[in-house]
Amino acid sequence: MKYLDKIFKNDSRPIVAYILLAIVVFSFTMIGYAPARSFFNKFLFGFSPFVVIPILVFLGFCCLVILHLRDWFQIFTPNDPKRVFPLLGLSAILPLVAIIVDLTAHFPKEMNQSFPGSLAFYPSIAFVVEIVFHLIPITILCFLFNLVIPNSKKAMVTWSALFLVAFFEPTFQIVNMKASSSYSSLVPITIFINLLVFNSAQLLLFKRSGFLTMYASRLVYYLIWHVLWGYFRLGIIYR
Repeated sequence: MKYLDKIFKNDSRPIVAYILLAIVVFSFTMIGYAPARSFFNKFLFGFSPFVVIPILVFLGFCCLVILHLRDWFQIFTPNDPKRVFPLLGLSAILPLVAIIVDLTAHFPKEMNQSFPGSLAFYPSIAFVVEIVFHLIPITILCFLFNLVIPNSKKAMVTWSALFLVAFFEPTFQIVNMKASSSYSSLVPITIFINLLVFNSAQLLLFKRSGFLTMYASRLVYYLIWHVLWGYFRLGIIYR
């Protein structure tokens, strides 16, 4: 703990919060694995979550320490609620766009993990997504940009990394959608824009308030899109 205090300038509470979050996520994984085993296999390409998630916890820890030491980003930074709540609110509005698209295009029936397993599965997979699509790429890109951008231009390093990382998840989702479906071109375009706006809002939250707030915004999105809508959509679309 003294070592962490030294790294984090005598305040290791943010990293302790990250460790507690990791413990909660792993607990959700243990609870949700039995009912959501097929979904874990699908999202983790057949690898066990009991192997993948601890590895990602460690990598996420390393990334956050590096980003903090370089003074690029923080794990958690108390901020003016007026600067944070609108972005969290956006995370609650954007799933409604996806719901409207679903009502029109009818995504696959088995798209979501069923309730109540969804309550454990999506907090776990949200953590995985944040590490894989945001934290690791941001750390790598900041290092690469720092090689060519002067140290005095730290803001340029961080904003350049955030701009590129915002496209990672939307691109991945649309490539998968086009490979496995025959929707009209308007559907993937709408989903891409929706996810791009969401990721941009998340990364702005990361810039302003840190990793924990960014993760919270994804929980809001997943609660509405995957948990609540995932429960009601079967009776509305496939009745």
